[in-house]
Amino acid sequence: LLNQQLIPKCVGLLSDEDPIPLYGLKLMNNIATENGSVVAQFYQRGLIQKFFEFFELEHRNNNVHNVKLILKVVEATASTVPRKLVYSLGVINKLTAVLTYAFEKSVESFFEPCLDIAHTLLFSCANEKKKDTEEYQSYLQQNAPLARCIPLYAVLCLNRDLSVAETGAQCVLLCAQLYPACHATFVTAHTLSHLRQTLNFEGEAAVVPVALLKAMFLILSSGVDTANYMATISKEGLHAELHQLSNGPYSEVSSLCAQIIALFQR
Repeated sequence: LLNQQLIPKCVGLLSDEDPIPLYGLKLMNNIATENGSVVAQFYQRGLIQKFFEFFELEHRNNNVHNVKLILKVVEATASTVPRKLVYSLGVINKLTAVLTYAFEKSVESFFEPCLDIAHTLLFSCANEKKKDTEEYQSYLQQNAPLARCIPLYAVLCLNRDLSVAETGAQCVLLCAQLYPACHATFVTAHTLSHLRQTLNFEGEAAVVPVALLKAMFLILSSGVDTANYMATISKEGLHAELHQLSNGPYSEVSSLCAQIIALFQR
């Protein structure tokens, strides 16, 4: 029923007059949320190209349902959707434009799906690095604009929605792992001020500073421009806070802080 009747009708819904496409996107997102395998059907029927056509700042169908469908498509590149197709459809430029706009205009419903797309792309690239595949360098180069969003991710690390904050922090960590050229962007007064605020965490929110502290340790361990980075961190008053947290009750946070303090004492 789903493959023979419902999905074929969805193709027509997306080409209908407003507001029908909105309802069509909402319906398809709900279907894909319940049954992820339908993304393969979307691919076979050419719907993925339609989703990316809508994924534009000025497009009337650029809504949260479509962004969530883009996320499901990107997630499916691990199985049913060719990753090269997603990149050829402009996923990086479209994503950075939509995420930046959503951030600047406080369109909060876009934060989580857009960050999830960025995280999925960065995480996939990190996996390719581990496997040392031929495609790794290509994906690394194509994903590079995502690393320029570190200041944006840093602000979203303070979002009241923990899932948004955590994904933002994971994006910072992945960028630090994949792009040494972005390290200087992390060690700035702007980014460090947001890191400092995440240190005032409670309970499960520790996942946010843990990711950011891992990024800091990685950067300071790289041996590149370390003295300047340490000077900036000390100037922002973080050194004293790290020392205090190294004796705190949260084991992973205290361990990371202790490791960073040890780098300062070398």
